[in-house]
Amino acid sequence: MQDKNWLAVNTNNKKTEYIAILHISDLHRNPLQWVSNDALLNSLEYDFHRYSGEPLPIPKPNLIIVSGDIVKGIQEDEPLDQIKLQYNEAAKNDDSMKGRML
Repeated sequence: MQDKNWLAVNTNNKKTEYIAILHISDLHRNPLQWVSNDALLNSLEYDFHRYSGEPLPIPKPNLIIVSGDIVKGIQEDEPLDQIKLQYNEAAKNDDSMKGRML
């Protein structure tokens, strides 16, 4: 780890390990205001590379947490398969994110 200002986890008072967590919340993936998985991941990678050169650089994450409202959801009058499509697309994004960011 380049910098000691990251989260420290002390285990058995013998060694300190540093972990970097990427937390993404409330994506609200919405088919009416579409952002492709590639565009979303490209944006994350751009930010990572942009800030990795800062005095306190962002390290590559050891763990990714995706929380909150991941998809927009559907209204009562919308077909149920729309929510399945939204979650399937979100799952593809999560798989891609693991491959590109971890």
